[in-house]
Amino acid sequence: MRFRERKIKRVRVIATLLCSLLAGLDLVSTHASSTEWTERSFGITEPQINCIAVHPNSPQMIFVGTPQALYRSNNQGESFQLFFKTQSSHPTINAIVFDEAQPSTIMVATDSGVFISEDKGQTWQSIYQPKDANSRRCLAVIKIDKDFYIATAVGLFYRRGKSSTWHKASGILGQQSINHLVKDSTYLYISTTNELYRWKIESSIKGKKNKETFSVEEIFHLGGRGESVAIEENTREANEAMEATDQIKDLALGYGGNGAQMPNAIYLATDKGIIYSQDHGKTWQSMPSDGLPNEHVTSLTVLPNQEIFVATQKGVYLFKENHWESIYQGIPTLKIFDVTHDGRSYVYAGTDHGVFALKRESASLQESEQKNEALNTAAAIDSQPDPTIREVQQWAIDYAEVHPNKIREWRRAAKLKAILPTVSAGYDRNGTELYHWDSGANPDELLKGKTYSDWDISVSWDLGELIWNNDQTSIDTRSKLMVELREDVLDQVTRLYFERRRIQMDLAMPDEMDTKKLAEKKMRLEELSAHLDALTGGEFSCRIEERAQVLSQNH
Repeated sequence: MRFRERKIKRVRVIATLLCSLLAGLDLVSTHASSTEWTERSFGITEPQINCIAVHPNSPQMIFVGTPQALYRSNNQGESFQLFFKTQSSHPTINAIVFDEAQPSTIMVATDSGVFISEDKGQTWQSIYQPKDANSRRCLAVIKIDKDFYIATAVGLFYRRGKSSTWHKASGILGQQSINHLVKDSTYLYISTTNELYRWKIESSIKGKKNKETFSVEEIFHLGGRGESVAIEENTREANEAMEATDQIKDLALGYGGNGAQMPNAIYLATDKGIIYSQDHGKTWQSMPSDGLPNEHVTSLTVLPNQEIFVATQKGVYLFKENHWESIYQGIPTLKIFDVTHDGRSYVYAGTDHGVFALKRESASLQESEQKNEALNTAAAIDSQPDPTIREVQQWAIDYAEVHPNKIREWRRAAKLKAILPTVSAGYDRNGTELYHWDSGANPDELLKGKTYSDWDISVSWDLGELIWNNDQTSIDTRSKLMVELREDVLDQVTRLYFERRRIQMDLAMPDEMDTKKLAEKKMRLEELSAHLDALTGGEFSCRIEERAQVLSQNH
């Protein structure tokens, strides 16, 4: 009887959610965008994706860098082939860049230096490979005219024209790690851990003739050091609000309203949110941070339609209607290392579970068709004996032993500890070897002394611990760690659960899929069930089997 009552409640919940869905279909059709990721990792042998780049002239050609090799796809990520791999012991790919003047030229920044191919990857050559390990670790590379610029862990290096000699930038850019290099039509933007510099590209030509040193201008600093740089007052206030430990995680150029890249718009992804400038970095503004886990930001990209996607260690986020919205459908993981786009209809995300693609296009279904589809699939899903999300979350909490009651029990036990006394007992045995002459009837007899035994017991209380004891500090620390662990477990369980439900919705409409796609969906459903079993100690599948048996008996 209880099971049927739960089923009725679940029907009501699903009906409520369905009404909300139907009520919001106008918004969906208005924005006309897809929000479900699809995996595009076939052929890639490593799970972690460090970076993704789309060919500027061939959007179907995608390049992916992993800790081991470079892969290429010629069909928008449907399949990948191994494209390049260094022979060194540090093959990690950190950045993939194309020469704007000659798009057939591909440059790759790795932990072993910089490699370049001028024939679409048929042959490769090393252009920068110093002996020092830190100097070899290249994080970015860019080519301006015929000059190369390389961002390394120990500073900025550059090479003029056809010269084979590399020079290290003087000043601050030669003294710290350079993380990103981005250029527009006027400036080259160079970011360190918490500073952003710009260098006018025209000085490259003058520098060749006049042999000028590398002269740059600081335009942004996290931490508000107060140097005399060209920063407006509102920018300085934003800087001073940030801690010195904050970092610039990524930077990208923006687009104008007509979809053309704006020569003066630049966006920064930092630990304190997204900062942008529309005047080459003279003044800066902060974007709203509602919904965005700033401290976990890893990458960002700006689409021609001015949509902004941000990759974080907590998923992918889209800036929409003045707040950040998590775009998680289809991605089974939270760790996103890179996000980019093809300039047309696809956004790509590199994760610790492979490559995923999101299509940004007009919805192909009419509103009436969407409503009918939602009604049919809701009925199909409700007929399945799945537990509710609250039940699955509770099983996961119990299995991980992160229930809030555990902390309460610790605190109660710490208080009761003061009621119990500290008991100590002691025993002392003194076996003396003192010999003496008998003072009695036999004065000539030598006698041995006696053995003495002594014992004691004491009981004490520290009543002050009824109010506070040192264990409370340890409990507070453990409580904070447990809350963070519980949030991570619940976040992962919730994502897996509703991803599985979406797969069930797709399987409820098998006519819209071919045989291969149907088989992939079924396999994905089994994979998600296995993940939920791992997080609940097998309770998820066991309860489904029990409820399936109950349903079969009732029918």
